[in-house]
Amino acid sequence: MRLLALAFLFLLFSCKQSNKDLLPGFIRTMSPFEVTVAERSATRAIIKWTSSENLRNADVVRYKIMLNDQLIKNDALRYTDTLRQLKPDVTYNGKVIAYTQSGDTTSAPFTLERIDSYSIYSASYELHCVDLTYGRAAWADMNYNSEFNFTAIPVVVNDTVYMDLPGVGVAAYSLKSGEKLWLAKTLKSAGKGVIYRDQTLYTIGPNAIFALNSSNGATKWQYPYTNPDYFTFHTNTLLAENILITGGVYTLTGFNIDTKKMEWTYKSKSAMCVGPASYKGLVIITTLDGMVEALDIKTGAIVWKRDFSREYSNFGANWVSPLIVNDYVYVYSGNTGYYALNAKTGATVWNLEEYGAHSATYGDGLIYYSYSNAAVGNHVTAVNALTGKRVWDRKYIGAEYPIFADGKVYACGHVLDAKTGDFIKIIYDVYTFDALPIIINKGVAYYPAESGMNN
Repeated sequence: MRLLALAFLFLLFSCKQSNKDLLPGFIRTMSPFEVTVAERSATRAIIKWTSSENLRNADVVRYKIMLNDQLIKNDALRYTDTLRQLKPDVTYNGKVIAYTQSGDTTSAPFTLERIDSYSIYSASYELHCVDLTYGRAAWADMNYNSEFNFTAIPVVVNDTVYMDLPGVGVAAYSLKSGEKLWLAKTLKSAGKGVIYRDQTLYTIGPNAIFALNSSNGATKWQYPYTNPDYFTFHTNTLLAENILITGGVYTLTGFNIDTKKMEWTYKSKSAMCVGPASYKGLVIITTLDGMVEALDIKTGAIVWKRDFSREYSNFGANWVSPLIVNDYVYVYSGNTGYYALNAKTGATVWNLEEYGAHSATYGDGLIYYSYSNAAVGNHVTAVNALTGKRVWDRKYIGAEYPIFADGKVYACGHVLDAKTGDFIKIIYDVYTFDALPIIINKGVAYYPAESGMNN
């Protein structure tokens, strides 16, 4: 009897312990468990789970798997399963249900995140999309009848690719299939690119500023605009706050998209061959004579400026757009290297000697950029964004316009580990100065510094 009493007390204590977190009057009949995703690839996933214990009787615990409310597995006795026939561009919400013949159940959720990834670039009258998930070309528009061999930067929103076709107009493509959804021929753009905000595309033609409906390309409104030096290389349009900033070789303008009013015009003494960047009410520009200037975004007035050609005798031309991260603006001289400036004042924080550097990108505390010259060839390098200390440097064939996305650096067809610079794979074999790729990873687009979509 004493042994029976002790056993009864033990069972009573165990039940109280296993049910102490439940609502009053509710008795747990099965113990909780957890599901983990061990692997997720383009077409399959492996999930594992801990066991759920039957606390009420001796019935065997079995498991079934639900994926997006569909039953895909039943009567499982193991604690792992491989899910097949998945799609890389779909997020799956699932759960594993533990159950017994007596009708007791408990469940644990899991999520399979989408893993699709694409690279899109335009060069020499062609628009290319590479499926990075499968490592193959997805689609291409090999001749979009552009009148000018200028290269704009694609913009991707909600699986739609928007492309400025110089001299033709603006087109929309399906990211997955490449189908041309619409073409707005009402304007003849000059390759300045498009800016997306709130279902509206903003772009500038030689004679007007256009606001287009992003779903069908219809013109919402247009504003007369003429810039005699409009046709230039890589001076993409920028939308910061409510000011649309665009220009040509020597002229920059600020247009209020709310009031439809031209707020200011800025005349530069030297050519601006790359696009501007914005920072907390400032527009940062660089010129070919070594000037770096910060303008008030509302008025166009100069807030601060640096004349690097006077400060450094061998300071070369600014051929890449400024990159702004937190409170730093990163600029490049063709001869003396990279400079990190205080974005509020223009004061130098650090500089790194580098000859032949190109556009930069940022990720996880590091600045990534490529450089090339006859002495060393083509390189991709990473430096600490706060100190300028070099973290790694790798030599590769072709290294224009790197982009950071999902812990990786994409540089002219190469994929590198962002922390170490170790080579991962080649995604496409192309080396052209015109190619300005963007990366779309899990539905999120990553752009080079030259794109106005980084603001």
